[in-house]
Amino acid sequence: MRRKTIPFLRLALIYLLVLTGVHGIAGAKISTGSNAHHDLSISLFPGKSELEGRDRIRIEQAERGSVAFFLSPRARIHSVRIDGREHPYTFSRGRLALNPDRSESTLNVNLNLHYTCRFDDPVPVRPENTDNPGFGVSGTISALGTFILSGAGWYPQMADARESFKLHVDGPADTVAVTGGRLLGIERQDTRTISRWRIDNPLEGLSLSAGPYVVEQQTLNGMTAATYFFMENQQLAPRYLESSLRYLKRYSDLFGTYPFDGFAVVENFFPTGYGFPAYTLMGGRVLRLPFIPETSLPHEIVHNWWGNGVLVDFASGNWCEGLTSYTSDYLNKEQASPDAAADYRRQALRNYASLVSPATDFPLSRFQSRTDPATKAVGYDKSAMVFHMLRKEVGDAAFWAALRDLYRNFLFKRASWKDLRQIFEHHAGRSLKVFSGSGSNDRVPRTYDWKLSARNRAAMDTGRPAA
Repeated sequence: MRRKTIPFLRLALIYLLVLTGVHGIAGAKISTGSNAHHDLSISLFPGKSELEGRDRIRIEQAERGSVAFFLSPRARIHSVRIDGREHPYTFSRGRLALNPDRSESTLNVNLNLHYTCRFDDPVPVRPENTDNPGFGVSGTISALGTFILSGAGWYPQMADARESFKLHVDGPADTVAVTGGRLLGIERQDTRTISRWRIDNPLEGLSLSAGPYVVEQQTLNGMTAATYFFMENQQLAPRYLESSLRYLKRYSDLFGTYPFDGFAVVENFFPTGYGFPAYTLMGGRVLRLPFIPETSLPHEIVHNWWGNGVLVDFASGNWCEGLTSYTSDYLNKEQASPDAAADYRRQALRNYASLVSPATDFPLSRFQSRTDPATKAVGYDKSAMVFHMLRKEVGDAAFWAALRDLYRNFLFKRASWKDLRQIFEHHAGRSLKVFSGSGSNDRVPRTYDWKLSARNRAAMDTGRPAA
């Protein structure tokens, strides 16, 4: 069968649509009961598509019973030691379980784990499934670069624990590694390069990127931006640094202090569009498009407040894509001109009207992530316009104050649509049942079941609140 070739410009525009913002383990739980402090060393071997991991983990305040970690099912475990002694374990389908002896009510032990793992997902040459931002790739280590998502199991992730990291990644000469945290330094030793990172924030998981990057960094007003580009795109660094710092300042003033140590724009060796905590990962051809620093980049920066800062309670629906689209993409248009803002709202309506039928529409409580154009029209466009209606309903002062409260109260915690409604009601000084169409005893407010009626469409098109 002959594959369909997508012209580059059309393909590049499609890539912009799949910049998804957040990536993590949906439903993963951040707990403050148990702590796991990792001193993790990773060695990359692109010729074998393998990594070797040595992790020294200090486990504190774990409850009685089995201690469990997630590690890639393809991992080969060489040794497991607790407090310096070999310890029995079970490893099946990615679950590494230990049953340490204990007499105390809580567990405090030092665990040493040595393992190797292969990551060799094929990367796309002419990607066609443009609704998956990574095109089905969860992990690959190659001569071109390394890309491993947080859910791929490249390090032992402890269930229901707050984890912090000292991370050392060494690879072939000039291979620099990037993850979500603070870069402590890059050291070149003979034929290997070591990247040292520290991660203190309670993240839901770490992704890893590595390649022959040229690193540029700039600090302004206490905020640091960095670029990790391949040599052929290094001339793009100044503009991305300037745009990153400008938007970090804008959104810090609007929502609250930026929650991470810095923000980086990282180039990938195949087309992707991801926003991870503290960095975004884009393919090189997309980075070269002249409008990306003023369109997709601010969207990914805002996700560090909504989705990577304030976490999503996926059980009640993913609200962060709509809020991020509204407070970045739409707000930029609104600040440009009233006409640009109106054009954005009209296009959101067109997307929804042309891609979503009554049979395929669904409440926002069921949106998790985009899987096709219709789910994008609901989870991004429809959700963004819900926030626009909410802003018109409560007024600008209450709307922006509520978002600042949301960020302050739920930073690194999960927030649901119900939590958002309660915060907006507090700042509006009244119930929003009329807006949401829900009763006080409803388990799930009908805000999530909101549909674009003709009256609501007119309200968004003109900027007037829906009555």
